[in-house]
Amino acid sequence: MDFWTESIINIGDWEFQRRTKSGLLKKMPPSQKGWLTTLGAIKGVWDYLYANGFASLRTRALNQDPLENFFGAIRSGCGGADNPTIVQFVGSMKTQIINGLSTNKLGGNCEEDESSLLTNLQAFLNEGAHNVTNGDNVNNSTMATKVLISAAEAIATDVTNGNRNILSVAYVGGFIMKHLLPSIQNCNDCKQIICGNEEDPHNLFISFKEFSTATSHLNYPSGLLVTAVGIGVTLIENFLNEASCYKKIAQRVLSN
Repeated sequence: MDFWTESIINIGDWEFQRRTKSGLLKKMPPSQKGWLTTLGAIKGVWDYLYANGFASLRTRALNQDPLENFFGAIRSGCGGADNPTIVQFVGSMKTQIINGLSTNKLGGNCEEDESSLLTNLQAFLNEGAHNVTNGDNVNNSTMATKVLISAAEAIATDVTNGNRNILSVAYVGGFIMKHLLPSIQNCNDCKQIICGNEEDPHNLFISFKEFSTATSHLNYPSGLLVTAVGIGVTLIENFLNEASCYKKIAQRVLSN
């Protein structure tokens, strides 16, 4: 406490000069004001804690590294965008919360804060999703039914929440949508089923791929189409786990 009191006096006596057209101007810069505010706040925090029975204070933990790491995770979820839009920020924040603020940190000026969320909704998202095992016979048609029952609900939830794992599936869905549109130009019901918009959480990655913010040039699939593509991918992956050693894989996939 004595050191902090002495530091506040010393820092408060610092003088900074800035050259202006009218001459040298003495002014306290924001960094100096912020430092004085921080030292005063730490003294206030310790006075409060000491009065309530605390014997020590880990001042190293009094920093904003967790906040900066959080924004870093959001930028990572936005494809490394330094200035995400409001829609991108909100979408990435929801995804990061659901994924427990997981990010592949490539570098930065903050240490790992070793903090974790009280809850990340993973238990809710994974509820009802079970590992599906195929029968001994890879041609058993019940395999598809088992996968659909166990995976459809989980995939639909991932699509609704814009889970990071579903973003690439939505991108594939946009490619499929591009090839479907020419054949359904006269069917509004068909368009309504397969067409989504860029505000949908699952289309976050596609919106990042746009080369212009003025107009949209890419295809944004609906949640139903992305769910269907996700189920199809799941079916194929489960089938290949058991049947990768067989001949005529494509025919076997189609027959199941």
